[in-house]
Amino acid sequence: MPRIATFIYSEDSLSEPTPQGQRMNVVNPQLVFRPLFIPSLFSFAITFGISGMDTTQENKIQLLFRNPDDSEILINTDFTMPKSDDDSELPIEVRGAMVNMNLRNVPFKSEGTYSTEVIVNGDSLGRFPIYVKGKEQV
Repeated sequence: MPRIATFIYSEDSLSEPTPQGQRMNVVNPQLVFRPLFIPSLFSFAITFGISGMDTTQENKIQLLFRNPDDSEILINTDFTMPKSDDDSELPIEVRGAMVNMNLRNVPFKSEGTYSTEVIVNGDSLGRFPIYVKGKEQV
């Protein structure tokens, strides 16, 4: 059964090819988002690792980012991870993937605790909260 091995919100994330493979950089990890004002549009990145995923088959990953009272899904994106035999000699519980997503101009209409839910092949792997508070009052 897949599980989230790591999850982090950050200011930005960069992914670049290297001779050894893809290199991922997380820029300025965040515990709280502090846009200048609320309401506002805000850009940030989400990076997470999934382990226990059978990488010898395709896996559908969905990400839902919700507002504080769960009345609105602000981001609903899904993609398919292609199958790979690169790690087929590893036990399935340590196989998986690192996912890096840059989200731009996400509308924060109110202060509060927003959350991200990660779903793999139709199964929720959990929700991950982030508190949002404006630095200045309008």
